[in-house]
Amino acid sequence: MMKCAICGYEQECPEAEQHLSVKKKCEVEKGEIWAQVVDDEWKNLKDIPVDASGRKATTTEIGFAKFPTLDVATYTVGPVLDENLLKKYDPPDPKTRDIGVMFGNEIKYSCFVLFRKAKVTAQIVKKGDAKKLFNDAEVTLEYKEGAKDKLQKKTAGEGKAAFEERSSGQYELTAVLSEEDKKRYVPPEAPLAFALAPGEDKAVVYEVIPLATPRIKVIEQGTKREIEGLTVKLTAKKDNKEHTLDKTRPSGITEFTKDQPGLVPGDYAIAISADDYKPVLKSTDTLTLAEGDDKTFVVEVALPKGAIRVLVNRHDGKSLKERVKFKVAKTSNLGNPVSTPTTAEREVEVEREGNRKVKVKEDWKEVGDLDPGDYQIDIVDLDDKVLKNQEASEEWRIGPNSKGQVKIKVEAGKTAEVRFTVSRYKKVRFIGYNVMPGYAEGLRCLKCSAQNPKTSTACGTCGNTLYKQCPQCKGYFAAASTDCATCAVVSGVTATLYWCTTCGNWATGVCNGPPPHAVNVVYQHTCWKSGHTYNDAINGLSPCYYGCKLPLHFDQQYLGLPSNQEDLLARCLLMKAAIKKAYAEEKDDKPEELKIFMAPEFYFRGADGAYPVDDLHLIMDVMREETKDAKYKDWLFVYGTAIGQVPQAPSESTQHALKVAEAATNATVIKVTHGGKDKAGACEKIPAENAQLPLVAQWRVELSGKTSCEKVVQAVAKVDADVYQITLPAAVSVDKDDPCVIHGPLAAEILNYALIQRGGPDAAAGLREGLVYKEKISHIDFLRNKANAWPTPGQRNVYLGDKDVIALPTEGADETLGRKKNPVSGEVTSTGLGGGSIFTMDGITFGLEVCLDHLEGRMSKYFTAPPAGAAKVQVHLIPSWGAWIKPRSLCGMKGTLVFNVDGPEGSDACTIDDASPSTDDKLPSAKATRLPTPASHLVSQPSKEAVTFKDSSQRPPQDKTVNDLDPKYDLLIPKHKHQVNRAGATGTPDYAWVDLYAAKDLPEAETY
Repeated sequence: MMKCAICGYEQECPEAEQHLSVKKKCEVEKGEIWAQVVDDEWKNLKDIPVDASGRKATTTEIGFAKFPTLDVATYTVGPVLDENLLKKYDPPDPKTRDIGVMFGNEIKYSCFVLFRKAKVTAQIVKKGDAKKLFNDAEVTLEYKEGAKDKLQKKTAGEGKAAFEERSSGQYELTAVLSEEDKKRYVPPEAPLAFALAPGEDKAVVYEVIPLATPRIKVIEQGTKREIEGLTVKLTAKKDNKEHTLDKTRPSGITEFTKDQPGLVPGDYAIAISADDYKPVLKSTDTLTLAEGDDKTFVVEVALPKGAIRVLVNRHDGKSLKERVKFKVAKTSNLGNPVSTPTTAEREVEVEREGNRKVKVKEDWKEVGDLDPGDYQIDIVDLDDKVLKNQEASEEWRIGPNSKGQVKIKVEAGKTAEVRFTVSRYKKVRFIGYNVMPGYAEGLRCLKCSAQNPKTSTACGTCGNTLYKQCPQCKGYFAAASTDCATCAVVSGVTATLYWCTTCGNWATGVCNGPPPHAVNVVYQHTCWKSGHTYNDAINGLSPCYYGCKLPLHFDQQYLGLPSNQEDLLARCLLMKAAIKKAYAEEKDDKPEELKIFMAPEFYFRGADGAYPVDDLHLIMDVMREETKDAKYKDWLFVYGTAIGQVPQAPSESTQHALKVAEAATNATVIKVTHGGKDKAGACEKIPAENAQLPLVAQWRVELSGKTSCEKVVQAVAKVDADVYQITLPAAVSVDKDDPCVIHGPLAAEILNYALIQRGGPDAAAGLREGLVYKEKISHIDFLRNKANAWPTPGQRNVYLGDKDVIALPTEGADETLGRKKNPVSGEVTSTGLGGGSIFTMDGITFGLEVCLDHLEGRMSKYFTAPPAGAAKVQVHLIPSWGAWIKPRSLCGMKGTLVFNVDGPEGSDACTIDDASPSTDDKLPSAKATRLPTPASHLVSQPSKEAVTFKDSSQRPPQDKTVNDLDPKYDLLIPKHKHQVNRAGATGTPDYAWVDLYAAKDLPEAETY
């Protein structure tokens, strides 16, 4: 057999024996295809599968895949890319080729280029500040060649989104920012276009544009005075989209809150408006904003002139007999009135406490177009047309000035208001509710501060053993103990005795026996505990001869019912009983006499020492059920004071989100400004003593941004109306706009306010109800650990229920730990709200100070330099627990009537004789004359009663009824001995009396 050296075909050779190899041409000729696979850099690719019409081969190290012994035919050849290879390479273009083998012994060659896949990393940064990165942005990468596709990813880490295994070619990138970032940044309008080369690892920076967040400051054109309360609206000229900012603050500034999106750079039309007048824009009406613009733009406006509104009403709600004519003149030119108008009668609807709406009658007139400045109002023909023109048989007066003359300041763009009230009142009769809010006996746990019944031996809350403390040695003894184990009872001398050492006779100091008879002296003592008497040579305190030990006392607990709401309602029933008793004993009921019924401080406080503040509204609502009766039309009620608490545990109301105003590096002082819904003025809540307070009461600042930390505020200072400077205990580094949260303390804000309510029907214009806040907190106001030094800010702890908490004064109070202290000018209130101590009702000007506020001269600080037109106090009221009438704190005019109702010491009253300052601390004094002793009447125990009220703990408030509520005296107030006029306690102890003083002349109204 012969074998072809080319194709291997075997055949018979006729001369095989002579031929060593056959050199005869192959009868069947074969061809080959060589396929080479390379990448885009012409590097040979190994182990790439290649297919030739079903035949398989794999590339070698030199990138060739060979297909031998191919018949003459056409073959479809191409690399076969599996899933892994497709991650690295794009298929060739074309993916396959048709290759024909035309004749034997032919080798066909074809090369396939695989383009490497590329990678794109997109980073979202702030334009002009690559350090500002954006996470949670949705990035879209769109392929713009061939079969277009889109891929979306969110940025993370350093604001990056990585797109791997991307084909080379042209791309566009866009981004959608997170909802929070959208408020301050915007992507560019056009996508970011770029080319991606094969195998490229490309980093693409996508810059977002900072939105403008301008501050707008509005000032008056002429005076350059900042204008508060204006609304600023910016309208984009490009798309007419409107953006309304908050009202301007006292600094005249408004800005975008943290929840308001900023503005796209461009031109904006400015519009300025106000609620009750129309300011006129005087500066440019267009604002041009650049990218990230946060400058303060000053806008000038012209304000309209001011106005005066004059109101005149009768105290009984009836119409005036005739309209009132008055003159308006500048104080600098009283002889030349700018207007002499006449009032018109009107009936208007007003809202009273508890959302009661009533219609009242009053005369009114508004005089406008007045230049800013000081004016005087004078009623024309006051006697004939007003005072003598009501009921002819009665004498009428007018207030707040008996001459119908008041000075008033007019401000640009504002309406100043003055109310005159015509009334019959020329006398006042004081009625004191002589009751002593007090305490019960119990045991307080030294571990958890919980209150326990005095029969307990272990705390019902934590199980800790209960103890009594000796007041002398301060030692602690088991709760069942009655006496101190070590401290003896000591007693003073109760008598001096003489006896003769010779004859043994007792004498009165001289022995009748002859010498050498001698007399010695001994001292008789009486043990106050046991009553034993014994003799001792000691002329002074002496331990009891019979070994009596000092008794141990129970702790004090707040007296009241377990339910705060029921306690409050039960006290209302007791007070209603006292009011009814007072009305029954007040025989005259003269319409020219105003009856003023007043209770002492702390009458409403409950078993926890303070009520939840949401329950306090019940007092006015429930008491009004009695006092709205027409028989009380000439009565004014002061329901003592009510104590509420606002726990200061961390909450939205005690956390204030601000932001850093300017960058600082390694600094202990940072500046902060408004952070959105919260204003920088929240910094004024931080007390000056903050650094010295215990941890529970300290304000802290939390920073997040360049520095993340929480520090105790050491000091705070106001830089301007919008920026505050905070001192920290250690250096920090901050960037502008870094978040900054001010955290309030773990404490309780104490609300102690007097409740004032006018009796009779509601249908009379003017003030009818009010609240006066107590500013000071005395060391005797609450139960507390007396080992703490009350003057030390960090030790002003009190017991409220089962908690030992820092007592914070009412916000605005001028007191230790006070926050956002109100100016002295805020003492006058026209609405009855806000807590001011001076108010005018029925044309009578009252001043009311609660306890320590009076002793420290709160109201006299205002009258040190009263503004022009301020009304002088005609009636000075002092509800208290432990205070008295202090002449040096009296600031009324001659004839002012002063009334004090004190818890422990009953009622007292006087008339000011000398309006000049006094240095006396107590009555009697040349400053004032005490009123004669009142007639006192015991108030009997009232019966059980069903009470229906609005339960504000439900949302919305629901009617709730307490059936058979029993206002038992012994569960609500302790017995005490009756006393008045500081004359000392008398009689058998009992629960409550009403003290009726004789009516005294009311001084006529005057103003400064």
